[in-house]
Amino acid sequence: AQGSAMALRDAVVAGAVRAAALDDGRPEGIDAALPAVAAARLPEIRTVQALQRQEAHRGELLRQRPLLRQLLMLNRGWAGPLAEHHWSRGQRQLRDGVGPLPPLP
Repeated sequence: AQGSAMALRDAVVAGAVRAAALDDGRPEGIDAALPAVAAARLPEIRTVQALQRQEAHRGELLRQRPLLRQLLMLNRGWAGPLAEHHWSRGQRQLRDGVGPLPPLP
């Protein structure tokens, strides 16, 4: 889901920049506009990469702590839904994007 959401957001920005270059009657402007696409998308991409590192770190913490895993398993009836809710809430930006798209040309 993360990759699909990012690809769709990339496509929206790239399409808007490309359309603006074509509307200006400058087909050669498409290549020149690519740095604008990168500049518009890079802040969100960096934020998502940081969130992915945090996600990987949480998974690694569970992997390295067998006692914590065991406690969670023994108490999965009540701890499972709480852990799932907490984990899912932390993934919201990964699934939905960090924020609104930048203003499009």
